[in-house]
Amino acid sequence: MTTTRKPAARGWVGRWLCLAALAGAAWGPGSLAAEPAVSAEAPSSAPTTKSDATVVKFSATQPATLPHIRVDPQKRFIDVEGHVIVRDAKWLELLACTPKSREHEALLTVDARPSHIHLALLLLGLEPGSPLTWKREGEKIEVTPPHGPRVAVTLIYEKEGKPVEVPANKWVVNQKTHEVFAGNIWLFAGSKMVEYEGQSMYLADANGTAIALVNFGDDLLTRDTKMTNQSDDETWGCNTAEIPPVGTAVTMRIRPVKEAAGETGAATQPGAPGATKPAVK
Repeated sequence: MTTTRKPAARGWVGRWLCLAALAGAAWGPGSLAAEPAVSAEAPSSAPTTKSDATVVKFSATQPATLPHIRVDPQKRFIDVEGHVIVRDAKWLELLACTPKSREHEALLTVDARPSHIHLALLLLGLEPGSPLTWKREGEKIEVTPPHGPRVAVTLIYEKEGKPVEVPANKWVVNQKTHEVFAGNIWLFAGSKMVEYEGQSMYLADANGTAIALVNFGDDLLTRDTKMTNQSDDETWGCNTAEIPPVGTAVTMRIRPVKEAAGETGAATQPGAPGATKPAVK
């Protein structure tokens, strides 16, 4: 059986070792079957290894940049570049995926690698948790829910020449009740590292699972739920009236949320009037 390990970061020595590993990681997209979330341990297509490595220059007070990501340590957020890819879909299982991965069930694509988003959140001082896991005990399946630091996601785009910032959940609707997706909290689960044909691989890079609405088991960010891509029953869909045209450039702003804030507190407040245009290059 393939050995898995978390990209752990314990103290600054552990964190910087993890940053170095993530910064140099480069894997191509693949697909992964799931039961109920992830039952395989390797992508169905081999990863593509690149020789380039990302150099990260970080200051505790000055913004840092990664490809398609800006980290602001003082204001405590990261900005990730992306685009709208659908306004009306049969169902959704992700808010955002990487290109050429899970676009058939996602609302946005992210231009950055999930491993680099992970790295950026480490630079804010967050420690990843774990995606949903499961194991079979006889005839029963024992499920351990995902866990990790809570973050809020807001979406910034231009409307009539002005920046607009809205909570990400406003673009998703429950197709059963026709109510807007409740709450704007995600968990920094942190995907996981696997060994595949002698290479260490960040699984969300291979499978594109960046910001999930249900659990796949390899998620970078996911919801605090036991609902999986096998049990969601096509619950989530597009709130079409709120979504700008396909192709619109969108910045996903990810902010840590204090545990005491509650799901109706800080998590839903980013995106209130006074939104500023992100400086993502």
